[in-house]
Amino acid sequence: MKYRYPGIKSFSSEEETLFFGRAQDAEKLYRLVRLEQMVVLYGKSGYGKSSLLQAAVLPRLKRETDFTAIPVRFYAWNPGDENALLPLQRTIAAIKSCLPEQEPAAGADYLDQLIPQENSLWYYLKQVQAAAPSPQAKFVLVFDQFEEIFTYPEKAVLQFRAQLAGLLYVQIPQNFRNKFNRDRKALSPEETALFFSDLEVRALFSIRSDYMHGMNRLKDYLPQILRNCYELDALSREQAREAIEAPAGAPLPAREETEAGGYSPAFAYTPDCLELLLNYFSNDGKEKIESFQLQLICQHIEREWVIGRQDLLIEASDFGATQEERDAQLREINRNYYNACIAKLPETQREVARRIVENELVTAEDKRRITADGGMLVSRYRAAGATEALLEALKNTYLLRAETTLRGTAYELSHDALIEPILKARGEREAVEARARELETKKTAERKTRRAIALGLVATVIAGCAVVLALWALGQRKEAESQRRLADAKAAEAQRNLEDFRKARAAEVLVKIEQLEKRGDELLETGNPEPARYLYQQADTLAQDSLIQNAVQLVRRRLNQKMERHQSEQR
Repeated sequence: MKYRYPGIKSFSSEEETLFFGRAQDAEKLYRLVRLEQMVVLYGKSGYGKSSLLQAAVLPRLKRETDFTAIPVRFYAWNPGDENALLPLQRTIAAIKSCLPEQEPAAGADYLDQLIPQENSLWYYLKQVQAAAPSPQAKFVLVFDQFEEIFTYPEKAVLQFRAQLAGLLYVQIPQNFRNKFNRDRKALSPEETALFFSDLEVRALFSIRSDYMHGMNRLKDYLPQILRNCYELDALSREQAREAIEAPAGAPLPAREETEAGGYSPAFAYTPDCLELLLNYFSNDGKEKIESFQLQLICQHIEREWVIGRQDLLIEASDFGATQEERDAQLREINRNYYNACIAKLPETQREVARRIVENELVTAEDKRRITADGGMLVSRYRAAGATEALLEALKNTYLLRAETTLRGTAYELSHDALIEPILKARGEREAVEARARELETKKTAERKTRRAIALGLVATVIAGCAVVLALWALGQRKEAESQRRLADAKAAEAQRNLEDFRKARAAEVLVKIEQLEKRGDELLETGNPEPARYLYQQADTLAQDSLIQNAVQLVRRRLNQKMERHQSEQR
């Protein structure tokens, strides 16, 4: 199914018959491009600059002139992409895309006989000129969204503007002219004629008005770049009326009439509905009307009422019974377009899609869209469920658009007008996440509090147990002390008993020793020394008892003296 209103995406050249409301702008810009070498189209984002070029000016140039239009897009610079093309490389790639897919005409690479693969804009445009069935000499380089060049490093911008100046202002670059003058036989007569044939080149720049000051950076090489500027303003009320009414009633093939998928059936708006829409778009006549907002809401009407309900006459009452209800529904359509695109995805992929779009494709600081490599996006969000199919699904909603690069596929938002609602959605999501974090922090704090209380109770129980254990230990200590004292008393008593035993034993032994000694003395006096010596030895053996050592030391000395005397007498 094709829509009569393209919605968020720009009009294409195939939708020329649906592009209304800009006839005067298209005519003025067309004439300016025909007359001037450089033209700058500028206007606010969402006013329809790309649509004016693609659906009005360029198709007419193709039909009515000999100019070949070469569209060029730079896309925002991505420093993290090592394979990203610079502005000059993208311009060369766009020119080379005009070369025929089949083998080029014989001699199309004749310039290589002078300077092989010189790799300049002039070099490749001359190749396109030579490769055409009939030599083509008129070209318009169309730089849409030209503000993107100012995201690139200054060196890359300088390289581009120097090359573009050489293409616009110099018929034959000096390096080629010098080569030819040194060797005029390098080219055949036909090639020489082609070498000197003129190139008529125009440059058409389309840029957001808030980036117009950046064009002054190009004046060193392109001093006339701001001489011919055309401002595209928002739609007047009458222009907007035509842009609403005319596409709805345009006779177009229905979907059942073509295999490629036709358009929705023709329908109409009642006068009160037209006034409702125009008043809403213009803030009750106080402002001019943005094309983007008009296309967005009209496509919603076509999709929901005409296709969805088969309602071919749109009335003001379709939006509500009162003016407040009607305005509220229109605001809701405009506000929720981004959410509606996300809602088209499977539920499991919506969250990761939001994060990719809101975190990676817009910048909150300067409110601009950026280009990101698809492989990088999938890799960064793979754990959250990102896939190449998800990015393709986002592209199919016209929320994103894709570009094939040397590295793969790069993605960006399809229009600057999406930046505000996306940043708003991002702010709302981050606020929800912040509240969730606060709630989680609160829950964590509550869990910690409950845990602390539980630990406190456990500590109290443990402390109670410790007190009981301490009291028990104290009792055990006292009992141990009592047992120790009792043991000490028993040990002292045992020592006393031992001493008493020793004393009794000593007394008993001493008595026996004295008896043996006395008997020995008597035998010695009677002249029987041997029996006396025997008795002295028995007395000495008794005296060796350890229990009475202290008591018998003197006795033993005395006995020893007696035995020594006895031995001396024998000698």
